[in-house]
Amino acid sequence: MKYLKKSIFFLNIDLKICRFFGIKAGFLDFLKNFILRDNQSIIGRRTYSEKYRNIISKLASQFSDVLSEFQTHTFSSADLCDIGTKSPIWFFWWQGVNDDTPRPVVDCLNSIIANSKEHPVIVLSKSNIDQYVEIPDFYYTKLKNGSFSLTHFSDILRIELLFTHGGIWMDSTIMMTEPLSKNIESSKFFTIHHGKFSDWHVSMGKWSGFFLATGKNNPMFHLLRDLMRAYWSQYDFLVCYLLIDCWIALAYDNWDSFKSVIDSVPINNQEVFCLDNHGNGAFSDFEYQSVQKSTTIFKIHYKRNFKLLTENGSETYYGHIVRQNELKKGQSDE
Repeated sequence: MKYLKKSIFFLNIDLKICRFFGIKAGFLDFLKNFILRDNQSIIGRRTYSEKYRNIISKLASQFSDVLSEFQTHTFSSADLCDIGTKSPIWFFWWQGVNDDTPRPVVDCLNSIIANSKEHPVIVLSKSNIDQYVEIPDFYYTKLKNGSFSLTHFSDILRIELLFTHGGIWMDSTIMMTEPLSKNIESSKFFTIHHGKFSDWHVSMGKWSGFFLATGKNNPMFHLLRDLMRAYWSQYDFLVCYLLIDCWIALAYDNWDSFKSVIDSVPINNQEVFCLDNHGNGAFSDFEYQSVQKSTTIFKIHYKRNFKLLTENGSETYYGHIVRQNELKKGQSDE
């Protein structure tokens, strides 16, 4: 019954996509939802790529008036504010972090606190968002009505916060192993540029929505905010899961100054997904140090069943990182 309800929901979304974004967009979304869901196959990746290229093209056409207001604004990284050494780190968990919070989320928060240096870590929840940013009421209405999920609300929230205050947005599933680098703090804009999936993913491996950092009043985030607001003031359904990436891709393709800032971010944290894939493996210091040479920020899934120890009692990679961060956090609390 649950699968049937979910299928009916997605079919209704595809019908709406056909109506407002064209038959091709709806058909490609149907293919990805019901037939070619696996992005590991060549045809699955091609369909995924074509689906998002088509959606970005439709969004660019529908919201050209918003985009045109920014395209004539020329700027470079030198014109932007530094991220700085004391900018806020934004961490969001709707329910608030408590005893019921999934353990990986708590571990990620502890890792961020342990490696935050002088950056205040602001834990956002449904009860305190309005203390930091004013979000249009229609967002909350559409969240309540099920037009989008909390995941997509967090996409809206990060854009609003970063434009208003600047700072560093880290998803609640970011695990850190070292303090924030001076390279990030001295940058005007930073994201995880891992370079993976460049031949098919909407982000081309150039940016990661789960880690975005900027100084305040960055015009890039002004555009992203206005595009997101324009979309949700018009529609009550999500045209694609990675809408935030579509906005960034649209701006990247159509605003030279936006593109130049994105391209200025060097390759970094290439093994960002390594912990998610190998976190339960037996810890090897040699392998760990090898990964650490390029990567100190990791993205995991909170529903993953991470173990601190293997079945034979050896420490796992995940367990090692959690223990090291607990030691750091304990030292900073003293």
